[in-house]
Amino acid sequence: MDTELGTIVRNAVSDVHAALGGGLGEPLYQNALAIALRQRGRVVETEVVVPIAYKGVYVGFVRPDLVVDRELVLELKATTKIVEAHVVQTRAYLRWLPPPPPGHERLASVLRGAVVNFGRDVVEVLPVEAPPTRVD
Repeated sequence: MDTELGTIVRNAVSDVHAALGGGLGEPLYQNALAIALRQRGRVVETEVVVPIAYKGVYVGFVRPDLVVDRELVLELKATTKIVEAHVVQTRAYLRWLPPPPPGHERLASVLRGAVVNFGRDVVEVLPVEAPPTRVD
């Protein structure tokens, strides 16, 4: 997250954590972070429904916590530490998000994510790279 958007997100995360502290429930941080990012001029989508298919048949859906500017997926946690399961979950979201519409400036290859943990005295932000492109 060494991009301009990454800096904006890190600053918003820091502001939310400074105002609310650690240890609250994830929905509170999700709402506050969405507000903080929108106030910074970002487009924020919350709990976007992402359909999952097995052999071309719909089997259910997942919902990433936040999608910022259609290029950064944020999975929010309020736990003692980020674990590998959180990273795997975020990569799964990145894998299954639909490709951008024709003419949209985002390229599928630049989609990124991060796990944000508000559960401690110090907020953690762990960048997550997209997995290889899926084959439907």
